[in-house]
Amino acid sequence: MDHQAGLNEMRRVLAPAGRAVVSVWRDLEAQPFMKALDSVVAAHLAPGGLALPFSLSDAALLEQLARTAGFQEADVKETNLSIRVQDPNTFAPMMLQGAAAVLPEFAVIPVEERQAMIERMKADLAQAIQPFVQDHAMVMDTAANVLMAHC
Repeated sequence: MDHQAGLNEMRRVLAPAGRAVVSVWRDLEAQPFMKALDSVVAAHLAPGGLALPFSLSDAALLEQLARTAGFQEADVKETNLSIRVQDPNTFAPMMLQGAAAVLPEFAVIPVEERQAMIERMKADLAQAIQPFVQDHAMVMDTAANVLMAHC
């Protein structure tokens, strides 16, 4: 994944006085729910399978990439958020399905086999999300770096 190319393209398409706001996850250690999801993926597919979505977690690097792309001012703020989901039994498998859409390890598996693998993973997933379920809802803490930059 070429993070610099992505920021270069954002800068290229912005109007001369344009602004960009980009939110990226901080490292996997700061994402308890995603770490639990990663443990399920690791058990069935590959260790570190969810590393890619968290590969731009370094705030200083994100700011440097923005400046290299030509943004005149770039500032990164750390933010934390607690998300409450009312239907954990639908949401968690949906997150797994979303991971299957972006992870290279899933992409090489034919669609029919991928669906069967996801079905096999659901029991482990249900167990992995139990620590996040409170009063029939799932509560997830998440952390991100938010880049605010302008041309």
